[in-house]
Amino acid sequence: MKTLLIHKLALERCKNNLSHLCAVIHMNDEDWPESGGDTVHHLITSINRELDSIERGLDALGETHSGQ
Repeated sequence: MKTLLIHKLALERCKNNLSHLCAVIHMNDEDWPESGGDTVHHLITSINRELDSIERGLDALGETHSGQ
């Protein structure tokens, strides 16, 4: 269970870092070339989806372990 908590905390740090990255990109959005900016936003969206998927998996794993 301790390992699960460590992974959930690491996931939360990743999500926070991604949020900070998004904020920086949005502040400088007009400086990005159109295609490069779109690519970066697409990558961030993909990463965020993967992090959400990992979070759901960790939550499910935690529920499985707490039910035993």
